[in-house]
Amino acid sequence: MVVVCPPSPESIAPEPTELSPLLLAALEQTRSSACITTADLDAPGPVIVYVNPAYCTMTGRRREEVLGSSPRLMQGPLTDRNVLDRLRRQLGDGQRFEGETVNYRADGTPFLISWSIDPVRDAGGTVTHFVATQEDVTDQVRAQNLLQATQALDQTLTRVMNSTVDRETARETLVDTIVSGARQVAGVGAIRAVLFDDDDATSVLSSSDAGSLDGAATDVQIVFGQAMSRSRGMLSVAELSASERAFVDVDGLERYGERAALVVGSLFEYQRQQHAAIRLQRSLLPSRTVDVAGFDIVGEYLPGAAGLEIGGDWFDTLVVDDCLFVSVGDVSGSGIDAAALMGRLSLLGAHELKRGSDVAELFSVLDEVCREVSQLATMQLARINTSTGCVDLWSAGHLPPIRFSDASPELQHVDVAPPLGFLGDIVVPHTSLHLEPGSGLFLYTDGLVERRTEMITTGLERLRVALAGSTHLSSMVQRALDAAGNQATDDVAIIAVARR
Repeated sequence: MVVVCPPSPESIAPEPTELSPLLLAALEQTRSSACITTADLDAPGPVIVYVNPAYCTMTGRRREEVLGSSPRLMQGPLTDRNVLDRLRRQLGDGQRFEGETVNYRADGTPFLISWSIDPVRDAGGTVTHFVATQEDVTDQVRAQNLLQATQALDQTLTRVMNSTVDRETARETLVDTIVSGARQVAGVGAIRAVLFDDDDATSVLSSSDAGSLDGAATDVQIVFGQAMSRSRGMLSVAELSASERAFVDVDGLERYGERAALVVGSLFEYQRQQHAAIRLQRSLLPSRTVDVAGFDIVGEYLPGAAGLEIGGDWFDTLVVDDCLFVSVGDVSGSGIDAAALMGRLSLLGAHELKRGSDVAELFSVLDEVCREVSQLATMQLARINTSTGCVDLWSAGHLPPIRFSDASPELQHVDVAPPLGFLGDIVVPHTSLHLEPGSGLFLYTDGLVERRTEMITTGLERLRVALAGSTHLSSMVQRALDAAGNQATDDVAIIAVARR
């Protein structure tokens, strides 16, 4: 039988000179936890030969309880084995160790500890002891985890609101982020998040760490959002051991749920307003393009990702006698005023053509409207003779169309006049060309090609390349939108026409 007797305070080190009275007094009075052990790393060692009062306060253990024991008494189910293996390896090599893991107080309460251990060598360089300084970092780590998780929520909200992803994809991305953040805040367990939207009964989204978790007992449940609010959710933590239940940061999860409620409510409200704005914008556009024998026509409108406000982009088609008129335009700015001006220009333009006005008169009328409201707009108009394929093009400050055929698509040169609102007495010049069977024109607004970080020529070339290899209009429009991707922050209007 081997009996280990706790050393007395007078024998805290093998040699009294190794721990001077001044150093001992400093260790006894510092608020930092300190522990000195023997250098034997094999069980049952190392043996604790000294702890200071701060150590006793942190661990909830009296000094006489720990002297002569191993630091392993602090370990438990949640202690990271990988950290302990690294500790053993580095100390065995005579190196300094730093790390974090979960330790346990005398009453079994788990807490996060950050500690560093330094070898103590004698005059001959042999390691005789280890001295460890330790700190309870539970509150700091939890605060940092909560901060990072809430920041990730805010970043995801900003990202999905500034993207062109659809309604459900945005919500799925958010609920996945909520689960990831809750996992970081909770620290342990399997997480499930569910979102509810009373305005959309089909939108009950769920995401979890371990499948549905429907059969798992819920250990912690956080409901966020007001019971009567239209957007709310629930966080569940399941599959916890008794030790893990004691370690879960419930307060942090509740604070995280409060932020999640704000983010979920913001996204859902944004989507409701965005949906209303898009419906209003589309109501001002033609419900369909005209049908013209011998021609294919495809029009498309895509709302931008810059915000909730509707834009001022439009396209239109009209047949007068044997001529097909195709137009596209863009009012500067966004919001109700831009949309109202867009609708006014589109309707007035169609009215002037229907009543037989020439194109010069049409542009003069629209220019006067823009000057009245001190707002500019760009517009491009193509008049196509449906019998001959002859085309006249007019541009008031608008980007050139792309002409396509079996050969590579190319930018069509057009003489350009100033935008509407700045024409005055200037007559918009026209450019003439001919569409052979199998060829066509692709008209668009600048949201398709314009980026703040690049020259406009780069966007035009990207569009030209995207249209190559196909003369099928629906395919071409989709290629153009795919090339623009979610970088398109402005609205986009497209009208493409091809002669069969």
